[in-house]
Amino acid sequence: MQQSVLLRLNDILRAIDGATETISGADFDTFRSIYHMGRTVERCIEIVSEATRHLPDEIKSRYPEIPWHQIA
Repeated sequence: MQQSVLLRLNDILRAIDGATETISGADFDTFRSIYHMGRTVERCIEIVSEATRHLPDEIKSRYPEIPWHQIA
């Protein structure tokens, strides 16, 4: 696997982990009231979206159950 693909996949995993850590233990009211929580999760979603758009079609075709287009 090319280094750039591994970097993109790592970006996706780190962003998901970061978003999960950010909201862990918070209820919706807390999430809504703390500005940086929403912005952090928003940025993590942007990173995942961007990274999936740069994955080769060959990788995406191996996992057709993943809604790549919707994620992007």
